[in-house]
Amino acid sequence: MKGIDVFGLNSEGKYEKIDYIKGDDEINLETQAAIRSKYTIEDEVKLNRLANSLPKAQEPAEFASYHEYIEECRSEGAAKKASAAALRLALKTVDLPQADADPVTIYVR
Repeated sequence: MKGIDVFGLNSEGKYEKIDYIKGDDEINLETQAAIRSKYTIEDEVKLNRLANSLPKAQEPAEFASYHEYIEECRSEGAAKKASAAALRLALKTVDLPQADADPVTIYVR
């Protein structure tokens, strides 16, 4: 899902952009960036390969902290998506007529 611009009426009675709600794709990219800031893809492959090839009791100690961090990032991403979805549900749509084109639909708070 793409992000959306949110509009409101200004003092002149015209719509102006007042906010932006990120889409799931943007939130996914932020989550990936947070993970990449701490672990490279190579680090992840290595840790997962080691964890999957050894008995649980022999997993590298760093795997537990890696796994915890990944789950934190995923949880934060899911919370951001839920919050954005709730904000989108609270919006109404308005079709603005255009002189030489089809109306443009905007989201209004």
